[in-house]
Amino acid sequence: MKPKKYNNYTLFLVLVFSVILVGCSDTLEDLDGAALIRKHKLVGTYKVQITPKMMGIAAVTTGEHNAEISDEGNGVLRLKFSGFQKKPMPFEMSINMLMRVKPGPNGALRIENMGGDFDADLPEGETVIDPNDVPEGIEVPEDALVNGLHSNGASSISGDYKMMKDLDGKGASMNFDLNLEPNVGLPVVVSIRTNKKIK
Repeated sequence: MKPKKYNNYTLFLVLVFSVILVGCSDTLEDLDGAALIRKHKLVGTYKVQITPKMMGIAAVTTGEHNAEISDEGNGVLRLKFSGFQKKPMPFEMSINMLMRVKPGPNGALRIENMGGDFDADLPEGETVIDPNDVPEGIEVPEDALVNGLHSNGASSISGDYKMMKDLDGKGASMNFDLNLEPNVGLPVVVSIRTNKKIK
């Protein structure tokens, strides 16, 4: 019977250490995110290519804009930009999103959603959007033509920070490649890709 007691005790110790190691690995993963933000110098002002796509496939428009990425601590980044508008899109787009950084394969980083806001506002000085100015195939609720579209914290974002071909085709560099789900009742996904870091 003694060997049996000894085996049970050993099994108990293995289980305890397993629980401790799992807890430590979670903590280390969080620390990895914070360390990766510093290592890759992810904080700063970026030129970004913004492309709203119907059903995530057909581009409605595309254009460049400036965006800010800030460090919120514990491996979390905040991505913000405001006032993006490119014809034929009649609204001005603004976002304020939180993203968690995790290690990814082959030196890349995984960007996981932590929620945030998407706003499509009327351009300054306008009180109503002409329905004829809305791109074909997009049905905007009537009240949104006056009040705009707002996710109220329901938007989501995810993607990668990875080696990609530069948009000018002259080389390759590490960039964010993100997809934003506005969740404002329209079948639109917004592709956001950094072009270069300004500062």
